[in-house]
Amino acid sequence: MDTKHINLAELRTLGHNDETFIRRMLQTCAEQSPGLLDGLKKATEENDTGAAAACAHRLRPTFHYLGRSDLSELLRAIEDGTFRDIDEMKTISQRFLDGAGRALGEVSEVLRMMNASS
Repeated sequence: MDTKHINLAELRTLGHNDETFIRRMLQTCAEQSPGLLDGLKKATEENDTGAAAACAHRLRPTFHYLGRSDLSELLRAIEDGTFRDIDEMKTISQRFLDGAGRALGEVSEVLRMMNASS
């Protein structure tokens, strides 16, 4: 399957092209990420930079393994606090959440296709 919002090359390398491993990793991502995204959104809305940083820290590896270094870098900025002010953190967070939503939608689609073919 061609993907537009994720790149599974890193997962394929990590898992030595083991489809079971890749499926398991994607399933874990699909199960755990929505709650973390909600946590990041809530922390951002409440101007809680500490909670936002904690969510970013937990999410960053997931998006690295999904081939989304752009989203990982946005998370790094939130985690490290390298934004000018709270408005910039909110902008960075929203950019991440928009991209993450598209990526996770594609993760779900890939999982459906993998499960249908097994």
